[in-house]
Amino acid sequence: MRLALILLAIAWLGASFVGCAASAPPRGDGEAPFRGATLRYDDVGEPADPSAPAIVLVHGWAGGREAWHKNTPALSAARRVIALDLPGHGESDVVDAPHSMALYAEAIAAVLDDAQVDRAVLIGHSNGTPTVRQFARDYPRRTAGLVAVDGALQDVFPREMAEPMLAQLRGPNYRAFVTQLVTSAQTQIADPADRRLVLDRLDATPQSTIVGALEAALDRSVPTDDPIEVPLLVIKAPNPMMWTPEYEARVRELAEDVEHHTIDGASHFVMMDRPAPFNRLVLDWLAGHGW
Repeated sequence: MRLALILLAIAWLGASFVGCAASAPPRGDGEAPFRGATLRYDDVGEPADPSAPAIVLVHGWAGGREAWHKNTPALSAARRVIALDLPGHGESDVVDAPHSMALYAEAIAAVLDDAQVDRAVLIGHSNGTPTVRQFARDYPRRTAGLVAVDGALQDVFPREMAEPMLAQLRGPNYRAFVTQLVTSAQTQIADPADRRLVLDRLDATPQSTIVGALEAALDRSVPTDDPIEVPLLVIKAPNPMMWTPEYEARVRELAEDVEHHTIDGASHFVMMDRPAPFNRLVLDWLAGHGW
């Protein structure tokens, strides 16, 4: 029973490693300086409206920017899209600082500075959801809107599961433990190639990042009841054990402008499993707000 709860919890927090239009030519791989290290990002697409905010894609726990490979082409057809690797993730360097949502928000700001982007709509998958929400707190002027992709907007993680999970992740067999979580029924990705992509990224993620990123997500000092002052789009997979009516009602109260969708037939990796409906929901929402 305890393992089942852990699997459900990790599916919620983020084992998120990782209809498309033709992609616009990339500007090239970006490299942003950050605290003596380098952050890597992709910068693609040309906005039809130069005044429109850029779209920033933020991966989840122990993931990387390749998680969005089925979404970037469609989103960048008429918009500028930036997909980044957070500190210690993907191709970005490990930073000499504790992992925290504030550190991740600062890293996103460094990437936007390097790309000369003033305002953005931020899309965060799984653990990327509290990350982009922290960015909105710390950089409200630079935040046009938020998209939460199967991630927690409030504290729903079972507290009694936190320490046993962290103990496993701090141990010598942490990779086997995380592989079990990622390949569980609750998080199983439909496409075997995407599943391999996720596992390859997991294998390349340092243990310090795996532990630190989860500790950041479990930080009880980060508020979760503060209002979201920008338009919010929530896209999630079916998960009635997590998305109870009570929790969904709480999420709907966080923002005055909130839109909520469930994509059937998807795992926690919604944007990988069902890219066509996912892309359409995001594009329609962006267009509806004049972006």
